[in-house]
Amino acid sequence: MDFGSILGIVVMVVGVIIGLIIYNAFSDALDCSTLTGYDATTPANSTAQAKACLDTKSNANVVFGIIPVFIILGLIPLIRGALVRGI
Repeated sequence: MDFGSILGIVVMVVGVIIGLIIYNAFSDALDCSTLTGYDATTPANSTAQAKACLDTKSNANVVFGIIPVFIILGLIPLIRGALVRGI
């Protein structure tokens, strides 16, 4: 395994860790329950600012859910290349 392959794997792992830290920070940062129009009984029925806040959190969850797929797809060629060349 050459230095470039090792560096690629390290970058991917560090990216995963940074992504998880950002996700955890972002998911707790938006408290939509204090905004105008928040419906405590059924949050999906919220209006105005609270609805926009909930939509933003929902979209962020979709994006952060897709990130691991791209990371795994990026790791496959690195691991396959390392196995073909030998460790």
